[in-house]
Amino acid sequence: MGNPKISVIVPIYNTQKFLKKCVDSILNQTYKDFELLLMVDGSPDNCLAICNEYAKKDQRVIVVNKENEGLEKTRRVGLGYAKGEYITHIDSDDWVDVTALEKMITAAESSNADVVIAKFTRVMDRFGLLKKPSPYNLPHNFMLDNATFMNDYFIGFFGINKFSISMWAKLYKKSFIDQQNIAIGGFDMGEDLYYNIQVFPHASKIHFIDAPIYFYRFGGMTTKLNEKIIEAAIGMYNLKKKSIEQYNKSDYTKWIVIEMINYLKSYVKMMVEYKSHDQDFIFQTIDKLLERAEIKEVIAIAKDYEHYKNDAFVKALVEKNKPELVAIQTAIYNKEKFKKSLIRTVSNWLK
Repeated sequence: MGNPKISVIVPIYNTQKFLKKCVDSILNQTYKDFELLLMVDGSPDNCLAICNEYAKKDQRVIVVNKENEGLEKTRRVGLGYAKGEYITHIDSDDWVDVTALEKMITAAESSNADVVIAKFTRVMDRFGLLKKPSPYNLPHNFMLDNATFMNDYFIGFFGINKFSISMWAKLYKKSFIDQQNIAIGGFDMGEDLYYNIQVFPHASKIHFIDAPIYFYRFGGMTTKLNEKIIEAAIGMYNLKKKSIEQYNKSDYTKWIVIEMINYLKSYVKMMVEYKSHDQDFIFQTIDKLLERAEIKEVIAIAKDYEHYKNDAFVKALVEKNKPELVAIQTAIYNKEKFKKSLIRTVSNWLK
């Protein structure tokens, strides 16, 4: 028996309550010629036992139990095990449509594309009842050569919603991926962007299909402040700045500045949510951020943008007005808290 056409890589960590739905959606595909690599990343829950049960029942399932290294490295380890001609990634708390593999492989083989991009659906509640379609309105079977992508769509990596920059809902030709020297970022967020911003500029053909084949659980399960998030955001800023220089896209600078300002807004709001009892911590953290060279650079550029002419948060950044920064994001957090409460009430009612 030859190698499978597709290798499906699923990194797994602490997602036992969602895992069966994910794996079942893959094993029930209309397209059958694939292997399923279940990459258990030192998960402390019952995920390994669940995966082993699937491996006993279906020879396409390969379980790799490894020490905890995080999503980015686990995906790379999975790539080392993959024997397929094509690679697709699925997160273990998500699931796919029964026709997902069939639609992506049909597109890939019809056009000899290096990458196929499909649409996805955001799942807004934990029960999978409230859904929102992805915002990208690209034509079906829309083909891009490298020059067109770099001229019109590369900007999608810089905060402009041209297409999804995720690694999921995509099919990659493995021979193409194997030729790329893809560095590991080591960030706690932005792993998908870090990977794809290195890959896509080298793709000869990129094939979009207007098929919402992937269901993405939006939001995550954060219950505390992750102080590494802002470091990752700064890392992403530096990466994008380097890419702007590498590909002569100086007009993209505006967008990474706006994106970094949005990260700052979100981070202050997170501190309000999880550290409201510790104002000294919040103020000291803001002080440290305002001393970072990247943040100083972003503020210096942003203050002259017409986009921020009436933005109270940016004005407070320029003035280093910490109480005002916190007050602005506290008001926004309180509004969002009410909205989330309403969504939970509706989803519980629909359950």
